Amino acid sequence: MKKNGLFSIFVRSMKVMDKRLFIYLSGILFMSVSFSLFGVMEGLLMKAVVDIAQSRQYERLIPTVGFIVLSGILSLLVYRKAIPRLADLRQSIRYMGDSPTNF
Repeated sequence: MKKNGLFSIFVRSMKVMDKRLFIYLSGILFMSVSFSLFGVMEGLLMKAVVDIAQSRQYERLIPTVGFIVLSGILSLLVYRKAIPRLADLRQSIRYMGDSPTNF
């Protein structure tokens, strides 16, 4: 009896990727880490602004906000770099003749 569960489809898709599997998984990892880092920077920005306003240490505002905004932009640039690599990989797999959906 043949299993058609999600896990078996995932395993077959990974076998189709062959040598490109590392690129695919590292692209997913970079996208996940960089976008979650952006979410952390967003929360840190709000916390920093509220803390500075409560303590009335306004001289810390510009450097703190600047550092957090630059970190957020850097995380989005890493995210942006990971997306085209995954799109190129999908195109190359599609044209190999072995599509993960054609088993």
